[in-house]
Amino acid sequence: LRDIPPSRYLIRKAHKPHQISTLEATCLALMRLERNDERYLRLLTAFQGFVGQQAGYLPIAR
Repeated sequence: LRDIPPSRYLIRKAHKPHQISTLEATCLALMRLERNDERYLRLLTAFQGFVGQQAGYLPIAR
């Protein structure tokens, strides 16, 4: 994949800035293969909600 957006998986640390989660990579690959961005946006939006919910459980850095 080229020209990928930043990862939405903010609760984990990537080793390199361009790395994204398996779910994100799968959705982006299928979007490009099928030429249908809308089909997988709901899944990525749900993933973003999950990440936000999990981030709420992280301790606040002081």
